[in-house]
Amino acid sequence: MKQKINIGTASIILIFIILCLSVFALLGLSDARGAQVFAKRRADSVSAFYQTDALGQAYIGQVAAALKDGSTASEAAAQALSILPEGSLSSEGEEGQLICEIPMSAGQSLHIELDGSNASVNAYYVYNSVDYAIDNHLPVWTGDES
Repeated sequence: MKQKINIGTASIILIFIILCLSVFALLGLSDARGAQVFAKRRADSVSAFYQTDALGQAYIGQVAAALKDGSTASEAAAQALSILPEGSLSSEGEEGQLICEIPMSAGQSLHIELDGSNASVNAYYVYNSVDYAIDNHLPVWTGDES
């Protein structure tokens, strides 16, 4: 006589639970990798900001010291430009303002405006220095064969 092998409901439920737990584990691993990549990018961005901020503060200190020693605003800006990285811009704006642009990462720059007479800070902010061209073109087939 042949005996039937019965797979009970408990075995089927156990297999289903194991499959569900495996899928959830893989989804959790994928989410953790994404979060790690995002956290690394965010940490790099914050680190770049604070490095650029330190350079900006050094620039302000250098300009203030040069103005205190009797240099003109343009001379002070030229002296302070030597401590900034390559690609930084320093110019004299309207009404004797000193304007400095220090490039950061990801197309951003630190903008500093100083009063040319006493080196007081008029503006100090980060902005997007690169205009991004976003491609919104969707190549949808309209049915024409041309």
